[in-house]
Order: sequence, then structure tokens, then C-alpha cells
Amino acid sequence: LERVMAVMEKLNLRPFSMQSTLVLASLFDTNDSAPVMETFKLASELRQYGIPTEIYSGDNTRFKNQLMLANRRQIPLVLIVGPDEISQNVVTIKDLRAKGKQITVPADQLVPLVNDLLGL
Repeated sequence: LERVMAVMEKLNLRPFSMQSTLVLASLFDTNDSAPVMETFKLASELRQYGIPTEIYSGDNTRFKNQLMLANRRQIPLVLIVGPDEISQNVVTIKDLRAKGKQITVPADQLVPLVNDLLGL
């Protein structure tokens, strides 16, 4: 399945649901369960509020590769939940439309911030 998805991505062929993704939730160290669980929780919350959100599912968890994927797929926002964010109970949003401008807010303010950034 991953190979098929990779070929589809290279050919710019993707299901409609992938085309409407507005937030890519990045994953760093998948061996560290705290950031992974928090990322899934926050992505679920965004989805509950109707914000199309995808969690990065590639093999290479280098952040640069995740940003490149978001750029290729024209996903405007990248959600960053790493160990630093977890320890401070914050989340960082990288707005790829604004030359990668990053905004860090308390985790409970994520949905209003994303709504504002997306004009929803």
C-alpha cells in the first residue's frame, strides 16, 4: 500500500480526501509514546471540529521530509508536538503559506488558532 501511495503521490494522483487536508500532524520519534499520543489526540480534536487533519504516516520521521510532503501536497499548516511542546503543554503550528512562520500556543487553544489561520 505504501508503494502504491508513493507512486500516486509522484504522479500527483490522490484521493479527494487527501486533497482537502488542511493540517499535517508531524511525528518525530515514534518510539516515544507521549508525543505520539498527544499528536493523535490533537489531530482527533481538530477533526471533531471539522478541520481536515492527517497524521504523518511515512517511514522517514525527519521533520524536513514531513515539511516537504506538506509542501508537495499543498497542506498549509503543520502541527508540531515534540518533547519540548509536551513538557510545556503547548503546540506549535508552522504556517507554510507564511514562509514557515511558527506560532506556539497552549494546547487548549489549538482549534481557535487553526480556525483563525485558515479563515474558518
